[in-house]
Amino acid sequence: MEVGLQRDDEAEVSFAKQVEQQLDAKGQFGEDTTEIRYLKGLIRRGEARSSARLLELEPSQIRFLDLPFYEEGRYRRFQSSGKDVKATIDLLNEVQPHQVFATGLGHDPLSVPAISFQVLKQALDECKKESWVKDCYFWLYRGPGSEWPVHAIDMAVPLSPDEFENKL
Repeated sequence: MEVGLQRDDEAEVSFAKQVEQQLDAKGQFGEDTTEIRYLKGLIRRGEARSSARLLELEPSQIRFLDLPFYEEGRYRRFQSSGKDVKATIDLLNEVQPHQVFATGLGHDPLSVPAISFQVLKQALDECKKESWVKDCYFWLYRGPGSEWPVHAIDMAVPLSPDEFENKL
């Protein structure tokens, strides 16, 4: 055992080595193993938590849906189901948001963002008679390189230089 390594650290190192071997074995277009998908999820969650921390959100305000289609599908073959829509409906009705921010419109239809957007759209359609929906604003956004054309923008939120730097 290396000096300073704890028992949990050994398990993490072992997991990392296992995933590294699986990544090497799968090549560029092979299917992700359960462990690789788990690691990718950890990375995305870490990115989301880091962003939330910068926005001064409490960890209790962060929710990860873990939609079934993430685990049941494979790259370029993901398909959502009623279970995904129900999980989203349940969360929306629990939280009763005043604002929903979404991306995925205009993405490749087989991509995870596009499928997630369709699930959200179906869930919102199912919730449209709920009282909270009339006070909920739906904001669509796009990432760098796929900005909205000027004529399609209903509202833009200007950023100060500090906010822009923080966003970057």
